[in-house]
Amino acid sequence: EQPVWHCTPEIRRCFQAIARAVEEASCDGTTSRLLLRLNDLLLLIADLLRDRRPHLDESLSSTRRTVELFLEDLRRHPEHLTIDWTVEEMAKSCGLGLTRFAEHVRALSNLTPGQFLTRYRIERAAQLLIEQPHRAITDIALDTGFSSGQYFATVFSSHFGCSPREYRVSHDPARRPRSSGQC
Repeated sequence: EQPVWHCTPEIRRCFQAIARAVEEASCDGTTSRLLLRLNDLLLLIADLLRDRRPHLDESLSSTRRTVELFLEDLRRHPEHLTIDWTVEEMAKSCGLGLTRFAEHVRALSNLTPGQFLTRYRIERAAQLLIEQPHRAITDIALDTGFSSGQYFATVFSSHFGCSPREYRVSHDPARRPRSSGQC
């Protein structure tokens, strides 16, 4: 979704000058040459953008696409699960109002934003319970964005039909062969 443009000779020379300025700045402590080279680079990129006039694909700049990218980012970066998200904060990070954001999440996942976040947190926690069998369940709960181990156990049990501990045991090949169910 991001176009790749070939570098001009001027931009290539500018990057080389930036590399030299970084080396000089680390030796004598002055950064003025580095700042000057960075400004040159920004001007060259502005000229490049002005001259090339990229085609705008409307489907990639829609508000729905913005929400889709946000949800995808949550899936790709599990560390974002620890953020104490509110629906308002999720909507704001997409540059949308609460209602519009919730509509897009519902259309993309058939879930409310809160349900989507909770489901992904639970699925990530289940994965960690299996991958890290010696890790404390409460630590996994906190690392996946739950406020307490008890709340995590309640939500986990309602989703999987068993406690996190039972889930871990049922997926441990050393203790018991994997059953056909989730627990």
